[in-house]
Amino acid sequence: MSRVELAKFKNPGIKLYKGFALMINGRFYYEGAGCQGLGMIVDSQFIVNFIRAFGADNLEGVAGKTVRVEHTDSKIHKISPLEGISDGKEFDIKKYRQENPSARVSQEFVKHIEEHLNEDQEVICKICDKTIDEIWRDSRC
Repeated sequence: MSRVELAKFKNPGIKLYKGFALMINGRFYYEGAGCQGLGMIVDSQFIVNFIRAFGADNLEGVAGKTVRVEHTDSKIHKISPLEGISDGKEFDIKKYRQENPSARVSQEFVKHIEEHLNEDQEVICKICDKTIDEIWRDSRC
């Protein structure tokens, strides 16, 4: 059964999970008590929608902001800005994941790749012979 609570988001970040998938991280600290971690493999539109729910311009801008969170003990379903945050926009994570195949496919892709990789192995592009980390690093120059 889901419930809605006010929560402050802390420690936002994005990392490359296993060297090939975007993962958003952070933690919701609920006003009543307790906290809930966020560690989801996501696509770029998910990140944009997530940031907008806080009325922020970048991921660092969501740190310390309070939002309304609909959640269960194991999943976060919806993030809504508080009244008075004019540029905040509700983000229904559950609906987004159902309607966006790329969000679901990326999770399945990661599971599939993980089945084939040992701890000491990396994903390498057959075209350019670079690891995903090298491609990521080169694209940021």
